[in-house]
Amino acid sequence: MPDRSVAAGLGDFEPSERMGRYLAGRTRFFDRAVIGAIERGVAQLVVIGAGYDGRSLRYARPGAAWFEVDHPETQADKRARLRRLGIDAARVAFVGFDLREQGLARALVAAGVEPGAPAQLLCEGVAVYLEPAVLQTMLAELRALATPGTRLAMSASAALPAAEAAVRERFAATVGAVGEPVRSWLDADAVTRLLHQAHWRRVEVSERSARAGFVVAAPAWHPVNECVLDGEASAGAATRLPGSRGRDPGPRPGARPRRETTRAGSGPMERAATSCPCRAVP
Repeated sequence: MPDRSVAAGLGDFEPSERMGRYLAGRTRFFDRAVIGAIERGVAQLVVIGAGYDGRSLRYARPGAAWFEVDHPETQADKRARLRRLGIDAARVAFVGFDLREQGLARALVAAGVEPGAPAQLLCEGVAVYLEPAVLQTMLAELRALATPGTRLAMSASAALPAAEAAVRERFAATVGAVGEPVRSWLDADAVTRLLHQAHWRRVEVSERSARAGFVVAAPAWHPVNECVLDGEASAGAATRLPGSRGRDPGPRPGARPRRETTRAGSGPMERAATSCPCRAVP
């Protein structure tokens, strides 16, 4: 959710009561992801499509490196607003990048992201504004940076009954009016396929979070050329970056799937999940 002081004057958008509850829940979800990452000792926090979000300022901590990715023009405006407000953003690395282009992973490495260290990746309120093909490329680029311990938190389309299609239509009209047209509606199956193709696997979240379209994923480790989806080779093959370290070589042939539990905040945000050695998602 945008920081109101930084985003002041950008528009007159006032969310409905229902949208307000959704945005509050989404903010709590991503806040818990950040808190959990910091508690686990993750020192790299990357916000994709950061816009005017203030999370990197709210959760600035010694030793925590924040990276915000967004279009160069948006970032230039945000940085000017921060200067006018006298807000210190020295701990934030601003990565000007158009998500419709390729090269996100290299841009992050150039900005200081260490590909051999775990990171918390945050994609809040971004997927709906990207075409599925662009989103898949973005997920594959982020997967190229992932190590054991890296987590991706993402919001996709909320699950709404067909009778409430008007809710989406009103939302699309509202955001389209301020220059941010909706480019994709993704149900749970579509999100799973995109994650699979980019070699991420879901980490189970609460039923309530899942209904709202909130996702946590971990990198899947398996021989890339052995992973097949619907009879075709997976399109978003994970790649290594020059100089990257700490890659998990994947499970040995015949090894038992690993069981993993991740916490965020004071209560469990993600429950135990297992991964098959040759599948990106369960």
